[in-house]
Amino acid sequence: MQSTFPEGYMPYIFTTSSFGVFHNGNFGGISGADAFCQSHIPSNIPSRGIYKAMIVDGVNRVATLVGPNSTVGQKDWVFQPNQQYRRAEDGANVMFTNSSGMIDFQSGKKLENPFTQVKESGQWTALNTNWTTWTSNGFPSTCNSWNSGALNDFGIFGSSTRTDSDILAALISTNEQVGTSCSLSIGYYGPYNLGLVCVEQPPLPKYIFVTSSTEEWHDGNFGGIAGADAYCQSQVPTNLPSGGIYKAMLVDGVNRVATTIGPNSTVGQKDWVFLPNHKYIRDYDDALIMTTNSSGMFDFTNNRELENSFSQIAAAQWTGLNSDWTIWTSAGVPGREPIICNSWTTSDNSIYGVYGMSNRKDSNVLKAAESNGQFTAACSLKFTSYGNYRLGLVCVEQ
Repeated sequence: MQSTFPEGYMPYIFTTSSFGVFHNGNFGGISGADAFCQSHIPSNIPSRGIYKAMIVDGVNRVATLVGPNSTVGQKDWVFQPNQQYRRAEDGANVMFTNSSGMIDFQSGKKLENPFTQVKESGQWTALNTNWTTWTSNGFPSTCNSWNSGALNDFGIFGSSTRTDSDILAALISTNEQVGTSCSLSIGYYGPYNLGLVCVEQPPLPKYIFVTSSTEEWHDGNFGGIAGADAYCQSQVPTNLPSGGIYKAMLVDGVNRVATTIGPNSTVGQKDWVFLPNHKYIRDYDDALIMTTNSSGMFDFTNNRELENSFSQIAAAQWTGLNSDWTIWTSAGVPGREPIICNSWTTSDNSIYGVYGMSNRKDSNVLKAAESNGQFTAACSLKFTSYGNYRLGLVCVEQ
């Protein structure tokens, strides 16, 4: 599925030259420019974001071949369509892109605020004022596709402090002297300290799989939370990308806690498996399951449901959770003993754990009270006593 930002989230833009990080035109190509952005995320914004450089080479990254209202030729472009962006240094709105992921400066539109307020900040771009790749004598002016710092190679730069088309090619502010030698980190004209404009990208959705939806089942003794995570890691389906790290949607009130208050609070949260404001998809068909809230949960109140269930197969998973993501205690009374198979370390027949149903879209995925008629099982069991459903774990990509 195509990655998008969670509803209501406003991504960041930052300019490396605004905080003293300058660079000549040799970034090691587009991928190197993206890596440069990723390695210079300002400390005042979340470090887990993915950033790419607002820079083109006409091959690996293209904004448009036609103009700001066309996606013809667009490739690996850094701006999302119809998206508001904010400035990293103070959170001010910068721009709202059009349906092609650009701004139509030719029609008189301007940014709401510049990329930065720091004077003399500039950025390599290779862009024309209409977002096409700048060429000279038929060849892109891209520092030989951003692999050269040679004196006699040239690249195009823009101004970070403008709100017009000078952000793409600094024609106005340099009296048409827009290009500069790729050997420089300070432009001939302006003067401009040169770096990159870095744009936050939508996070890639993460996978969820259910071990019990296949021919796997397990009692309540995983050897604790760490053992449950190891079990998830050992059961990763072969169709998923290799190298992913998975943890169990399982709580014990000590080592792993979702919340001690409810789905919209991170109070007490510890080693939680879901990221805030993130999309999660099903392992075998990439169907969207949910987008988490700012606390890394889903609020099932008012009859809200997941987009799709964790699995289409009727199976169960140990959770230890209440329907509001708090840990389930005896009779549901706060302060009583949690029903979690002695922190998931025992398969004793006289001790119980809470489970949910993986094929449900409501809060029964956490605690199967309504769908099963019961929601606990003896820790010795690998199948529920009601319905005879296989028991396992919901495993979440980290």
